[in-house]
Amino acid sequence: MAPAADQEDALFLPKKPTRDTLQSSLYLKPKPRSVGATTGGMQTRRILTNPPLARGPQSNEDSTTRRDAVTHGRGTITTKRHESTAKRVFQGASVFDAVDVDSNASDTGSDDPKLPTGDEYLEALKHLRLDDPSGSRFVYLKRLVLSQTHHDPYALITIEFADLGGGDEYYTMSALGITHFAKGRDAEFTSAQRWLRERALFTQTRSLSTFKRFRTWKGFVTWRTVVRRTKMKRASLVLEKNLFQLDVSLASAATEVRAACHALSSARLSSVTPGGLRTLEEFTNEAETRRVEMLERLEAFSKHTIQVVDKACASALAATERRLRDFFGAGESAPSTSFAVDDDATAKTAGSAALLEYAYTVTATRRTEQRRLVSFVKQLDYVIRDTLRFVLHDSVTDVLAATRQCPVGKFETPPPPFRQRLTHLWAQLGFTRMATAVNRNQRAQNARGGKAKSAETTRRLRELVREAMRENEYRKKEARLNSFAPTHPTLPNFRLKLEVKDNALCFVPNAETFQSAIQRVVHDFAHTLASVRRLPGDERLMSKMRDAFAADAGADAGDIGAGTTLHELQTDVTHLSLCDEVNRALRFGFAFAREYRTHYESFRLMAVSNRAIDLFEMVSKYRNGQIPLDEFRRKQITWMDQETRLQDLRVAQNVGIVQIDSTEFRDATTPSPIGKIAEMRETLPKLARDAYAEFIAEIHDATAKLSTRLDAAQELCDRMRFVQHLREGHMDVLTKRAEECAALYALVREFSFAVTDASAAEFATSEKDFNLLKTVLEDAEGTQEEKISLFASELEDRIKEVNREARELVKAASDETILDPDSGREKVEKLLRDLTLRAESTTAESQKINTIQVTFGSCETVFDVLKEAAADVALKVAAWAGDGAFDADVLVWAKTVFDKIDVPRMTDKMGGYVKLSARLEKGLAPNKMAQRFAAKVEDYKNLLPVINALLNTSMKQRHWDKVAALIGVPIVRDDFFTLQKILDLKAPAHGEAIGLVSTEATQEQALEEMLHKVVAKWADVCFQVVPYKESKDTFMLGGIEEISIALEDSMVTMSTIMSSRFVKGIRETVEKVEAQLSLFSETLDEWLAVQKNWMYLETIFSAPDIQRQLPNEAKQFFAVDKQFRDVMRKTRENDNALRAGTTPGYLQSFQNANEALDKIQKNLEEYLETKRMAFPRFYFLSNDELLEILAQTKNVQAVQPHMSKCFDGIKTLDFGSDPKSVDIFAMVSPEGETVGLGKNLKARGNVEQWLCAVETAMIDSLRKQSKASYLSYPKETRTEWVLNQPAQVVIMVSQIYWCRGVVAALGAKDVTGAMSTYLAKNRADLKDMTVVVRGQLTGLHRKIIAALITIDVHARDIVEELFTEKTQSANDFKWQMQLRYYWDEEIDLCSVSQTNSSFEYAYEYLGAQSRLVVTPMTDRCYMTLTGAMHLKLGGAPAGPAG
Repeated sequence: MAPAADQEDALFLPKKPTRDTLQSSLYLKPKPRSVGATTGGMQTRRILTNPPLARGPQSNEDSTTRRDAVTHGRGTITTKRHESTAKRVFQGASVFDAVDVDSNASDTGSDDPKLPTGDEYLEALKHLRLDDPSGSRFVYLKRLVLSQTHHDPYALITIEFADLGGGDEYYTMSALGITHFAKGRDAEFTSAQRWLRERALFTQTRSLSTFKRFRTWKGFVTWRTVVRRTKMKRASLVLEKNLFQLDVSLASAATEVRAACHALSSARLSSVTPGGLRTLEEFTNEAETRRVEMLERLEAFSKHTIQVVDKACASALAATERRLRDFFGAGESAPSTSFAVDDDATAKTAGSAALLEYAYTVTATRRTEQRRLVSFVKQLDYVIRDTLRFVLHDSVTDVLAATRQCPVGKFETPPPPFRQRLTHLWAQLGFTRMATAVNRNQRAQNARGGKAKSAETTRRLRELVREAMRENEYRKKEARLNSFAPTHPTLPNFRLKLEVKDNALCFVPNAETFQSAIQRVVHDFAHTLASVRRLPGDERLMSKMRDAFAADAGADAGDIGAGTTLHELQTDVTHLSLCDEVNRALRFGFAFAREYRTHYESFRLMAVSNRAIDLFEMVSKYRNGQIPLDEFRRKQITWMDQETRLQDLRVAQNVGIVQIDSTEFRDATTPSPIGKIAEMRETLPKLARDAYAEFIAEIHDATAKLSTRLDAAQELCDRMRFVQHLREGHMDVLTKRAEECAALYALVREFSFAVTDASAAEFATSEKDFNLLKTVLEDAEGTQEEKISLFASELEDRIKEVNREARELVKAASDETILDPDSGREKVEKLLRDLTLRAESTTAESQKINTIQVTFGSCETVFDVLKEAAADVALKVAAWAGDGAFDADVLVWAKTVFDKIDVPRMTDKMGGYVKLSARLEKGLAPNKMAQRFAAKVEDYKNLLPVINALLNTSMKQRHWDKVAALIGVPIVRDDFFTLQKILDLKAPAHGEAIGLVSTEATQEQALEEMLHKVVAKWADVCFQVVPYKESKDTFMLGGIEEISIALEDSMVTMSTIMSSRFVKGIRETVEKVEAQLSLFSETLDEWLAVQKNWMYLETIFSAPDIQRQLPNEAKQFFAVDKQFRDVMRKTRENDNALRAGTTPGYLQSFQNANEALDKIQKNLEEYLETKRMAFPRFYFLSNDELLEILAQTKNVQAVQPHMSKCFDGIKTLDFGSDPKSVDIFAMVSPEGETVGLGKNLKARGNVEQWLCAVETAMIDSLRKQSKASYLSYPKETRTEWVLNQPAQVVIMVSQIYWCRGVVAALGAKDVTGAMSTYLAKNRADLKDMTVVVRGQLTGLHRKIIAALITIDVHARDIVEELFTEKTQSANDFKWQMQLRYYWDEEIDLCSVSQTNSSFEYAYEYLGAQSRLVVTPMTDRCYMTLTGAMHLKLGGAPAGPAG
């Protein structure tokens, strides 16, 4: 309930319902309000003049004065004014001291002040109470009828007595009150105070919605009751006339058709049931059989229904004819009408003249009955169509029930089709058993005595029991692992065979084919049901209603059932949904079957892996030591396990709705491990036999070598080396081979492979033969020393023979004819060949002797003479061979075409000849042969530089011309241009000059290669042309980093080439390429600049608002835009960078475009500057942000993201729930605080204009909020008041009243006492706020109170400081230095003062920002800043708190 003062105000100043309230209650469309119309609260007129009190006409002057008074300034009545007025009225003071009359007190009141409102008599009452308190004077009143629907007993008007006219009802009014006179009733007196109170109560009561809408709703309810009764009666008559169930013939036909439909509804188009397993062929055959049966049943259904309906329609038409005959009578005067109802019959009238008189009525009656029958047919057709839909839905539902037997999310995956084993557990159990058995055997050996053995027996039994229990536990775990008991069991419906084709697992038929076949069958359901013949399609039946169709122009029987049955069934929403569900179920079922198929992949890979294993290759690798023997064991165990797993494979595995038949897959895969086992059965025994045969043969051979009689020192040497070979490791090798043979035969026995008795017997003697070898080896080692002494004398004789032969060889090689160049070459070469053979044989004998000496352990003999002789012979042989080879090479080189000479090979050979010459000079005594050879080699050696220079591949024709100019003879390079011709031209004499020409050619070639690399590089460098945003026909250059790097590298390369002194020969080409690259570089720079500016401006000028505001700039931009888009399209078609960048005209075009875009940007900047000048807060936004707003002037929401930059305390504006609304209701701070902006604030026109309006509304709204809060602060408790105000207003008003309190305390007589009291009040306020902040608050209110507490703490500190320092006057600097807030009552504004500075409060919305603790430093900052502002200066606080 409102406070008492508010109730009294409400009683005295009743409110009128607003336009919006009436519109909402009457469902009226609101009319647009005129601009500037007042929509605020209560409007009042203050009566300032005194109207005439008694009878008599009013003068024009009085009327004018009264009208002026009534229309005097209008505004909102404040709460304080209401309160004071109500108090004066109800405290017995002069009730008319300040009367505020509501201009809207009457619902029918007009804005025209000339029309009476029924309240004017109150002014007369005021003057009566002032002028005649005794009540001796009075005036006459009568009731003012405002409207026919409106009754207000307190709406009266003053009249003259003569105007009463003997009325039955009137009033008299004096200063004491009002008396009511009515015919037949006693006069009723009401005091003035009571009359005013009752009038106010009546006005308040009438403003309630119940009473305000009473008359409107009373009429509406009455109207609704009448309309409902009339419609119900009309509907009952229509039903009685048209309801088919009331017609016996039609009712029986409808019942029979419904019975047939009911019987048909149980039919199903498919016999698919969960668990009915079938192959694709069985499924398709079954579906086809069911389809044929269903077609026969549907045909019988069609015939039956058409026959029943046809009979019923004929009966109804006959009954109509009988009624017509009975109505007209059977006499001669009655029309004689034919009542035949055959297909082609037409009712004809004949007979009397009455026929002509009633012919139209008869025809109309027949036509009406036929239309009724058309409706009947249509209704039954609907029933049949619904039945077909039900059959279709149920049939598809049955398929769905079979294909989706459980929800997809709850489907449980069956285990693999093979038995899963806990391999790691069984391996652990086996290892434990082995370790326990070893420990058990050791304990049994150590047990002594009967008690120990008995305890050991007991312990052994316990261990065996534990092992058995563990084994049983593992078996149970395996059983649980392989068991499958799903919560939602699924029965299979479709069988798929699993086979291997093209080295891949596949289903036969494949899952896609099966799925498609099922979907095709389901799709054919609609086609099958569409075979039903529709009732409107039967010509014989519909011909009975041809008069109805003839009367309805353009209508025919086909219009009744528009749309084919097939189309209706296929497009049925439920059917489509069910089909989608079936398709999803099939996709899931078959997809899961395909996924489950991966479990069989291991068996397929097993077969593939087995095919890749070649046992012969394994045997070869085993013999080479690449694989161990255990590899054969592992393979055999693997193949045996594979055979077992394949035998245990479940060939019929249920996987959801699919059963996988893997019989053929298993039959095709099983031969793989079986075949490998059979192959191993043959290979392993053979490997054992071969290994044993090789081993025993080597044993026998070694035994024979050690047992043979020795006849020479060489034989003893061989035996000693063989013994050493055996002792140095070969015996260990033989031992390992013996062990491998034993392991092979053990492996053969392990797998029970067949071995012949002969092989087994031979293997049994291997150990005996190996022991014999060991014995013979020991005997051979024992007799070595004896044998060495026996053959020592023989070795001395052989040494002497070798020395003698060496001396003879030296003598023979010293023959002078060998080094005489004039000696016959053939004779000398024959002599040298003989000497070479003698030297080689003697050297071989010496090496054998040294080998025997090393074996016997004696010192080696050094044959120095032999070595010198052999070296001398070899050097002389090389001299004669090198001389002959050199002459032959020179001859070949001289005859070879010069360009075909193999210079590297010539150089290599000449290097060899030079080395040989040096060896001859160093190793032989001075002789003519060596000197002549050295001279020839030296001469030819000097020719090589010239040959190399002339054969330089870099030599061009211009270089050859320079060589010819040096020689002085033209050079013709043809097939006859040989090396000999070069020599004949005496080219070697100009070798140095020819070398310079060759060097020049080489350098030019290097420059050309560099140039070629540059040209080749740009042949492959292409622009990366990418679509612009999401456009399909607009492109832009993508990343150009690679192009920039390539261009920079190329320019550096071209600078290097141009700076070379060898560029003269290719300068023209180089300058051309350099100019092209320079053009490309300049064009690319302009191109990128255009693209950058275009991308920036394209977004701006694509907005219609910008185009409209900058038409000239938009026209210039679109000209550049068209040009740029054309260039980019051409570049996309031909994206080579260099060709595109050097296209003629591009550079100038881009330069012009850049100039145009720069000009556009400049104009754009000027345009933005005009906007910023219109709304200076736009300076806070960047160009891009401002353009984003201006480009969407019609979208007022576009300004929302930037509001926080324009207004520090406004995050967004509240445009209401409608996103297209232009009404601005409030501003919202970043903290979520919402402050209203008044009414009629709209975002229309230019954005800067309505933003200026927002700024003005912000200031006005805060000003009004501040004033209202200022007035309400003393009336409410502070803890309640702070929760009803905006945060900014809370701080401001609180500071105003705080300053007022401080000033009042400083102005009191007892300043100290007043200050102490005020300090206590400040502390109490803080305590109250502390209690509030600890309660349940919203986040916003908590922020507001936290900020208020921060300021209140500072205020308390100031008051405490004033009290402590005993400040006595408001003019003391201690008080003047504080930041003070005051309220100016005259202008209703807040002002802020500090020291001698004073400013008006700016009313800039700040939101609900948090406040930092106010420190002395903060106060000094405030004082400095306000002083600077007072001096028209500025300030910029900085620091951690600023």
